[in-house]
Amino acid sequence: MFRLPFLSLIILVVAVPLFSAPAVAQEKDAYQLMKATESTVWRLNKFTGEIAVCTLNGTNLVCTTTAEALSPKEAEEKRKMEEAARKAAERERRQRELAMLDRIIQFVRDLIGMAAESEQ
Repeated sequence: MFRLPFLSLIILVVAVPLFSAPAVAQEKDAYQLMKATESTVWRLNKFTGEIAVCTLNGTNLVCTTTAEALSPKEAEEKRKMEEAARKAAERERRQRELAMLDRIIQFVRDLIGMAAESEQ
């Protein structure tokens, strides 16, 4: 009476790990990581050949696949735009600093002028 369900349970317990183990092993061995820079690695999918660029974002590894990556022309345009924005921000920062220095110099001139007037 209990023999058939018990036998089925034993077969199930033994068979499931046997069939699922290769899939787990395949997933584990599917990727090869190669260090590119201090915070960047390349992830190669050995089965599909897909390459992903992975960067370290805090404690998370964020990967961008080759299908999602920018083409070289788009990447160069983006880099140029970022560089132009950085230069514009640097120019603006320098102008604010020079304006502050001009006010300080004018303040010192006014102090010297007032000191010279009070001595006369």
